[in-house]
Amino acid sequence: MLCCTSVYVQDTLAQTHCASVELLLDNQGDNTFVFDSFAEYQGGFPRKTIARLKIRVLDKITPDNLCSWNLSIHLDNVGAPSDELEELHLYGAGLGQNPMLKIIEIRAINDCMTSEDYSNFVPLSDVNNILELIKPIISPLATDVIHSGNCVQNVNGPGDYIANYSEYTFKIEIRIKPGMIYNPGSFGLTFNFRLEENI
Repeated sequence: MLCCTSVYVQDTLAQTHCASVELLLDNQGDNTFVFDSFAEYQGGFPRKTIARLKIRVLDKITPDNLCSWNLSIHLDNVGAPSDELEELHLYGAGLGQNPMLKIIEIRAINDCMTSEDYSNFVPLSDVNNILELIKPIISPLATDVIHSGNCVQNVNGPGDYIANYSEYTFKIEIRIKPGMIYNPGSFGLTFNFRLEENI
């Protein structure tokens, strides 16, 4: 069994270029994947939505042409080796290998496929890796801001999921194929979502 927890963090510091950045998380909480038969264990879970992220980034009353944002996922396995899942409970002696992160693949999709690197499933490898769904920009220029409305990759300008649902809503999906070489038990991984203004 694998338990995945979804939490979110949003930049709560005073905004420099934007009036506000807001991340809303639907489907927040624990997602449990239970393998009850050898067929399920060998076949794995083809796909499961673990979270739906809704973004609202508001420009200032006097618009600032540098208002932009980035979105990332930080993984946490509570101190287990960086390439393994957190061990919650073993079934039996547990003399083998605990499941590795590479059994999990993740993607972040929306109607416009705005995430450049995570529109297709990508295997996880190390909890120290930051998954940049919309890449950060250090010292942004006005030409770095990609405004909504054209359904293109890396949209990062002001807007929200109400007016531009296809660009400001992300469905986070994972698929799992554990294989038969790992210890049986309960294992976990936490996904921390972070929305920040580019400054």
